[in-house]
Amino acid sequence: MLSASLRLAPRGSALRALTKFSPGEFVRAFHNNNKKVNDVDAISNETVKKLLEQKMPQAEIRVEGDGYHYRATIISDEFEGAPTVQRHKAVYAALKDAITSGTLHALVLRTYTREEWRNLQNN
Repeated sequence: MLSASLRLAPRGSALRALTKFSPGEFVRAFHNNNKKVNDVDAISNETVKKLLEQKMPQAEIRVEGDGYHYRATIISDEFEGAPTVQRHKAVYAALKDAITSGTLHALVLRTYTREEWRNLQNN
């Protein structure tokens, strides 16, 4: 999708020069071994996990990421009866400062109750 939108850039536009990259190539070229996003130091996986643990001490939390894209899996009975949107809002609230400062970017969330997690693992 990024490539398609860049192809529509006006002739001579700075964005037009980027059309030689596929979306994945652009991200890799832009962030190649660069641990900064928007001139802000990227946040470590361990720091994301600690921020979540402060607000959700009973949760089992797993965080993976590369300094730009992050994936967090949060397993907690606090999510019992809550729809996905409310679960995600709770996680985003715990990470609000990191998100608004720009140190945390591109976060994928997977939120489960312990029972949901067990069922998922058994299938």
